[in-house]
Amino acid sequence: MGNDLPDLDTPKGRIVAAALKLFAESGYHAVSVRDIAREVGIKDASIYSHFASKDEILETIIERFRVTFDSSIPDVAAFDDIFRVCAPRSFLQKGFSLFQERLKEKTMAQTYFVLIRERFDNPLAAKAWDAHRDKCVRYVADALLAMMRKGLIPERDAPLLARMYEYPHFLMMEDYVVGLCRGRDIAAIESEFRSHIDAFVDLVGK
Repeated sequence: MGNDLPDLDTPKGRIVAAALKLFAESGYHAVSVRDIAREVGIKDASIYSHFASKDEILETIIERFRVTFDSSIPDVAAFDDIFRVCAPRSFLQKGFSLFQERLKEKTMAQTYFVLIRERFDNPLAAKAWDAHRDKCVRYVADALLAMMRKGLIPERDAPLLARMYEYPHFLMMEDYVVGLCRGRDIAAIESEFRSHIDAFVDLVGK
């Protein structure tokens, strides 16, 4: 689906953007196809000329999220080159900075929020959020292995260390996204992120 993602300025893309806005505001189950059509300013039937169902709209939102995330992070194949010049702490700090940059894009912030809120009741959201978490764990495990190859940290169980890093990270990320989307002060959560990075680097460096 990645190559078929609609531009948000197209009729199909405007449906996606409107649905995402409404899902973030009211929740997936509270929004009907009629609501989406009204938000876009088109008839209900026009939605079905682009999407077979509301679920298919959500699947498109999820795929856009996946593609955008993948394009925002360095490729695993570049890790050996990256860790010739980048220390573990700097790498993890950069990862947090990239997360913050992604959230500056409104539709990405809305998608994070929808997936976090809907994952308990919506199988599509649950599957997407679990897949995103698992991808992040694998990514960090690959980064840790590269750090070990470069002698930056001692050799240990990289997948276990990655879970130790990412599981608390995801809990903080959920609080951060919800706080950001609801206009709350997120300075304390930012501080927690940075403290978590420091504590983890101290742990793996021993």
